[in-house]
Amino acid sequence: MAKISGVVIALNEAHQLHYALSTLTPWCDEVIVVDQHSEDETATIAEGMGATVYQHDRTGGIADPARRFAVGKATGDWVFILDADEMIPPSLATHLRELTDGDPPIDVVLVPRANLILGRWIRHGNNWPSRHARFFRPGSLLMTDRIHKSITPAPGSRRHKLAADPALAIWHFPGGNLSDLVRKVDRYTDIEARQAYARGRRVNRPLGLFPEAIKYFWRQSIKGRGYRDGTMGLAVAITRTYYRVLTAAKLYELPRRKARAAEVKLVRERLLKRWDADPRSPEPPPEE
Repeated sequence: MAKISGVVIALNEAHQLHYALSTLTPWCDEVIVVDQHSEDETATIAEGMGATVYQHDRTGGIADPARRFAVGKATGDWVFILDADEMIPPSLATHLRELTDGDPPIDVVLVPRANLILGRWIRHGNNWPSRHARFFRPGSLLMTDRIHKSITPAPGSRRHKLAADPALAIWHFPGGNLSDLVRKVDRYTDIEARQAYARGRRVNRPLGLFPEAIKYFWRQSIKGRGYRDGTMGLAVAITRTYYRVLTAAKLYELPRRKARAAEVKLVRERLLKRWDADPRSPEPPPEE
């Protein structure tokens, strides 16, 4: 029988970690939680549920260094990666256990993921089945720091795609309200813009901010029939379109930040000089 390791990385996840671990501990031979020095009871909860806990420095919103560390600690023949805001049904666990017991000619299993956003299962556009490489033999994945594209099967790895069946899916709970989603958008677009800039991508015209976002909205909401997910589905589509506009806007802003900060400082210094001048003298025009 193959040994299976479940791994989770966590940072201040005390409010939801028990949900994720409750769907790993019944069928995994070991469960590893890598905590990033949480300020709540994350580590205590993980240890109380039987997980082995390791600490890792915080990674500035990029989870992958901690995830690579977690996978490196796993001792199983197979590894299952689950995020703290995810769960799996027992039918998926049974299927994966039966699959590995047969020692199949497979290295990476692409698992569908169901996104429950704003209380609704979002099924259209690219939201379903949205398969992810989460179950694998050690050494068969490439794990980088590139946001949203960090886990990919290694070249030459043998891949198996699970059916688009909610009983064989990871269930993802990324945010309970729009405020949660907007906070994530701001955090992730910061990271994505910085990474894109480091790769040499540039946005040189303000009008360059919009075409990609408009195309995305068309693909997801119209062509992809995202409108069938109702009002909450429309809110998700708009939020993700905004994500693309904001990423491009931050990419446009990055090389201009120092110059704009200098302009603001100059205006402030000019205003201070007015206070130092004779109050009876006429004020100079703003540009002087």
